[in-house]
Amino acid sequence: MNNFDIPKGIQRNVTEKGDESTEYTIWTGVADLANLKYYYRVYENPSIYELDLKEQDPTGKTVLKDDRPSNGPIVTVPIQFS
Repeated sequence: MNNFDIPKGIQRNVTEKGDESTEYTIWTGVADLANLKYYYRVYENPSIYELDLKEQDPTGKTVLKDDRPSNGPIVTVPIQFS
């Protein structure tokens, strides 16, 4: 998963006005099309999250947000968040 990440601080931009910004990979993901699973991780937490797409609502009427920190190597994202 880390093959294409841009580490924070490697790519820096400075505008003509002197404003500085940096670009980095904030999330990365991998799709398992055979098993309908999506794995992702975010910059702030190196745990790998697993999202089982077979368990999701196919109508897409709600947006799920999971902001709980985790220390595990793979975290299964629940269907319903509390």
